[in-house]
Amino acid sequence: MTTKKKNPQLFRNPVSPISSDGYTPIKERAELAGYWVPEAGPLHGKLVEAFQFVQKSGRGRGGLRTVFVFDLAEPCVARVKGAGPGETDNLEARELCGVIASFGLMHLVQYGGCFVKIARGPKKTLGNGNEAWSYDLSFKGTPKPLDVRPPITAAPMNGTTPAGTDEDVGDELPF
Repeated sequence: MTTKKKNPQLFRNPVSPISSDGYTPIKERAELAGYWVPEAGPLHGKLVEAFQFVQKSGRGRGGLRTVFVFDLAEPCVARVKGAGPGETDNLEARELCGVIASFGLMHLVQYGGCFVKIARGPKKTLGNGNEAWSYDLSFKGTPKPLDVRPPITAAPMNGTTPAGTDEDVGDELPF
């Protein structure tokens, strides 16, 4: 006679020992108001966080991408949720804006907590013949390295789902 193994249950206390009256629950990841559109103009804000996600569509499908989160100091143009595909809107100061990292922006991890200005510069030709955008960057403040959070993934419950399949649950861009 065989018995089925039950999946382990995490202990969850239905009655919290701390009162949460008047408190806002902390979310797993910052809710971004939109994603910066480099060709529409510069971005100026405080670099507050960085996280990675697994790209689920497009040319880099399956690759790991990094998003930098800025608390805007000035309005900027961004791709926002709810505006149709490819449509943009203005984000106001104090909204959170994501910047999807490219090769020219990866060293932003050194400037956590600083106010940063980013403007897209001209394309330049790399040593291998490919072209890439350049960025004009400046910062104000005392820089500290950011911890880039890895993607959040759910482990398979019974071990039958191999890693790297479309059934993986990871951080995804909401739009």
